Amino acid sequence: YNRAANAPLSTTDRTAAQRSAAGVGVKAPLQVSENGTVALAVFTLPAGDDAQVAKNVDDLRTKLGGLPAGLQASVTGPAAFTTDLTRVFDGADTRLILVTAAVVAILLLLTYRSPGLVLIPLLVVGITEQVTTSVSEQVLARLGIPAGGAVSGIVSVLVFGAATDYALLLIARYRENFMAALAG
Repeated sequence: YNRAANAPLSTTDRTAAQRSAAGVGVKAPLQVSENGTVALAVFTLPAGDDAQVAKNVDDLRTKLGGLPAGLQASVTGPAAFTTDLTRVFDGADTRLILVTAAVVAILLLLTYRSPGLVLIPLLVVGITEQVTTSVSEQVLARLGIPAGGAVSGIVSVLVFGAATDYALLLIARYRENFMAALAG
């Protein structure tokens, strides 16, 4: 519990913080810093998977409301840190795939100047990326390695790069053979 600009906690603030902490199950008295600007309540969250821990952190943050104006409660520690860090990457995979697909589409369009030769490789790359991400998550789960946003993001970029490279190679060979057939 603290106030903005490191203002000292008043007696009213400390009483409200103790009442707030008791409301979530903290029985021990608050630990107040030497300068009186921060009060700490230690609370142990029940164990669970990541989704359950995130729900517990959210519930705890919600229950810590109802404080006097200017007094704020923050939840920290490993559970809150993990929950917040996970949320930072929410949606990053989608943005990463969209930006990667846009860059690849622009490069293909500049290279071949043909919308058909852009759509076909992108469609194949998109399907390949989805299959590869699904398979990699299943393999990692069977190996006991946690899969997450970072893993699927890296897999997506690698698949887009490799599949686009092969698509360019195949299209170049096709065009080369097509031109040779026309000339011959």
